[in-house]
Amino acid sequence: MDKDDKILELKDKQTQRLNYAKAMVNVPLEQIVKSTKSTMLQKYSKDTIKSYLESPSKYENKMREVVDYLCTISPQFCRIIEYAPNMAIITPFVKQKLTMYGNKNSKKKENDFLNMCEYLDSLNVKNVSMEILKNVFKYGVYYGIEIEGAYSTFVKRLDPNLCKIIGVGEAGFSIAFDFSYFDNNEFVLENGYPQVFRSLYNDYKAGKKPLEGLRLQAKWQPLPDDITFVVKHDITNLEYSIPPYLNVYSKLYLLEEYEALNLAKTTAENYTLIGLKIPRNNDGKVDSYLISNDMLDATTFMLDDSLPDYMGYFTTPTDIEVVKASSASDKSVDTVDRATKTMWNSVGLSEALFGVENTNSGTLSYSVKADEQQLFPIYRQIERHYDYKLKDKFKNNFKFKLLDTTWFNISDMMDSYLSASQFSVPVAIIIPLLLGFDMSDINDLVLYQEEIFDIYNKWKALQSSYTTSSEEAGRPKADDSNMNESTTKSRENDDNNKK
Repeated sequence: MDKDDKILELKDKQTQRLNYAKAMVNVPLEQIVKSTKSTMLQKYSKDTIKSYLESPSKYENKMREVVDYLCTISPQFCRIIEYAPNMAIITPFVKQKLTMYGNKNSKKKENDFLNMCEYLDSLNVKNVSMEILKNVFKYGVYYGIEIEGAYSTFVKRLDPNLCKIIGVGEAGFSIAFDFSYFDNNEFVLENGYPQVFRSLYNDYKAGKKPLEGLRLQAKWQPLPDDITFVVKHDITNLEYSIPPYLNVYSKLYLLEEYEALNLAKTTAENYTLIGLKIPRNNDGKVDSYLISNDMLDATTFMLDDSLPDYMGYFTTPTDIEVVKASSASDKSVDTVDRATKTMWNSVGLSEALFGVENTNSGTLSYSVKADEQQLFPIYRQIERHYDYKLKDKFKNNFKFKLLDTTWFNISDMMDSYLSASQFSVPVAIIIPLLLGFDMSDINDLVLYQEEIFDIYNKWKALQSSYTTSSEEAGRPKADDSNMNESTTKSRENDDNNKK
């Protein structure tokens, strides 16, 4: 055999080996078990978040960016930050200080009350308060300025990156604003902010440093307290604000990792791999088979065209040993449920509120009561702001209060005030507020009922078994189809009449 023939033989053997290797398996391993790397790490690593939390004053702005990012990729995180604001019911109550008028100013008392109601309506307390709550529980702080319009006062939210708390006053927190923001944006200054901002911007351009004692440059100019509205989640520290639930990031990361592992486990369990054992000759020779490479190629070609994506094959001359992936009963990989519970519990919330598992009603009730306590300190800050505005507007003749109402306690509070009013406690005026009406509605409702519609004389109570006196009086009997076993047995034995 000459040199050229040997080269051709070697090439032919190499081609056969390559064809055999190709026929060994038709699906790459990475298609069976996909990567479990968290998508969260594509932008923020755990070490990055840790560095932010260790130096909050330096990375305050970055932490708010992380919160915005988490809101776009994690529905669980959105549920957490929206939980407290969504349970809130904003119920403003204003008490008129009648002792400030003396005994001969009844007309002025009424006029002041009506003017107060009209002014309170113009403040949009309910809508503004809800916006504040959502921002506070998302970013840890809310900065705003009040702008008076033709018919109402609205609150414009300021970018937290441009604001800094510099003190505490009678109306609440005092803040400074970074006026360098308008250097290339004077159109926005003229059309989106009150006139006082133009004056303060001119002071900044002139190099005035009213806060030099706080080591703040000229770009930081203090805003008038009477137009600012600032609410902070953690009032023990005024130097910076941390998003309240940013520490849940590590739990969200683990949850996503476990979900990816669970998906890989399920994918591996559902994948079917077929082993094709090549028959061998019994002549005792090494690498002696009953089928040719061409037959093997033809077989694998047909399999490539016919098998679905979740099935693969391999060929081998050796005996095949069955290897199974972890079974459905193996809980060593499936830890998603446990990670989810850990995440809710890590922020102090009951997992039952988010559908993780059933918890007895007593435990859940106390858990909700604890959760409500997050809202009430924020209520007090909002209350303080509006109380100051009413005192300033009406010469200290009114006192503003936000009732501690939530969707979870509103029924209990209604029962409590209704019961107290029936025993002559003078709180009946609060009941319409608990029903969702405003202070201005109370007087109007009375006029509607008594003077315009004459409801007391024109409307008659509907008669029912509750209001009639007969043998059938009392609660109507339950329909037979809706009775449980205990009720059916009581009716059959006539237990109620035997008592």
